[in-house]
Amino acid sequence: KDIVKAGKTNAPILNKRDESRKFSISFSTGQLDGLLSKYFYFGVDLNPSYQRGLVWPEEEKVRLIDSIFNGIEIGKFAFIHLPFDENGPSYEVLDGKQRLSTLVEFVTDRFRYKGLLFSEMSRADQRYFSGYSVTFGETREPMPEKDKIEYFLRLNTGGIPQDQRHLEKLLARLKELS
Repeated sequence: KDIVKAGKTNAPILNKRDESRKFSISFSTGQLDGLLSKYFYFGVDLNPSYQRGLVWPEEEKVRLIDSIFNGIEIGKFAFIHLPFDENGPSYEVLDGKQRLSTLVEFVTDRFRYKGLLFSEMSRADQRYFSGYSVTFGETREPMPEKDKIEYFLRLNTGGIPQDQRHLEKLLARLKELS
């Protein structure tokens, strides 16, 4: 009963792009090995000016790997295509630095998951990990610094963080249910 009838309207068009911004990020779903190939074969700058340093402790890194092995979504990755430089990377990371660096560290045996380095895991587990579905996107062309920072801020400052008391309540409930 509340369906809006299609037809002509005087409402303004809201999906017009700002003409000063000539970029877009195209996202697609692929496998984790494709994401890692972008890093190892094409090069990814993990340290653009707007990114913080590596801050995840090993506990967070293990939690990410655990999410993968439990089929839990690990979030999108966003890359900016850089101008061609024969000796430089092809991309810079816009979103997903901590996660991407963790994945690289794991597959290069820099920390253990459940007592095992990646190279010590069964072939079945390595295949599962490599075939894990992730979403990543990239720009088709370089992006001006101002746009990178605006996009980064939009991704990292939106919403309202979870209240600590609410999280503690859920953790207590989870403990009750275990």
